[in-house]
Amino acid sequence: MRVAFAIDCVSKIAARQGKCCPYCGNPHTRLLARKKVIAQLRHCPDCELMFLWPKPTVATNNTLYQSAYYEGVVSDLPSRDDLACHIGNRFHGGILDYSGRISTVRELCSQGRLLDYGASWGYGVWQFRDAGYDAVGFEISRFRTLFGKERLGLEMVDSIGNLPAHSFNVIHSSHVLEHITDLRTTFEDFRKLLRPGGHLVVSVPNGAGRSARELGVNWGPMIGEKHVNALTQTFLGRALAGHGFICTFGPKDDDELHLIARLEG
Repeated sequence: MRVAFAIDCVSKIAARQGKCCPYCGNPHTRLLARKKVIAQLRHCPDCELMFLWPKPTVATNNTLYQSAYYEGVVSDLPSRDDLACHIGNRFHGGILDYSGRISTVRELCSQGRLLDYGASWGYGVWQFRDAGYDAVGFEISRFRTLFGKERLGLEMVDSIGNLPAHSFNVIHSSHVLEHITDLRTTFEDFRKLLRPGGHLVVSVPNGAGRSARELGVNWGPMIGEKHVNALTQTFLGRALAGHGFICTFGPKDDDELHLIARLEG
């Protein structure tokens, strides 16, 4: 646990931060587990969201992703030589390989405009473009957005407000929603940005999968400074239905939860 995160948690506890659900606002959430004494995993019985408490604000979360957030290869900016190697190999064979994700998207939509939501430095956007999609990347981290623009020649934005409504056939998001402090706004953004009949393709750590059940908060992806939500099929299915989506899911027991949702239209 980073010292800055621990201090922020203690200050919120001292200020008696409310324990209401960050998605639906229900004040009657319950403690599921503690992590490193300070942090709590809490559950909302109304919408079924499991979330981190003390809760980070949108502002503190934004600060984290401008400076302190790193997740190895998927977040570290590659050197010039490494980038040239990735491009030469078309990113095949490795953690950055999106060929499986592209195959999933192609079954839903063979071409069109695609938003990679939480695009890091643009490796996924590059591969979607290489596969024939008119791909755009959204990334909150400004220096990663700039890297994608300048070094890969991609269309990248760091604000959803810069994107026109109903302009995308597909929104793809890989291991991003567990980081989001305001899921209600995010889901509404998805509804506004997609064209009627468009698809949302999401992967997240499975908060109800085998490792989550067996290890609880000791499972690395479950909850912490970076992962402020522990997401499940139950929560995502109910919440997205409320925003106009029809959802289908992959196997419930896997550690990675895969979601395909179609916007009704």
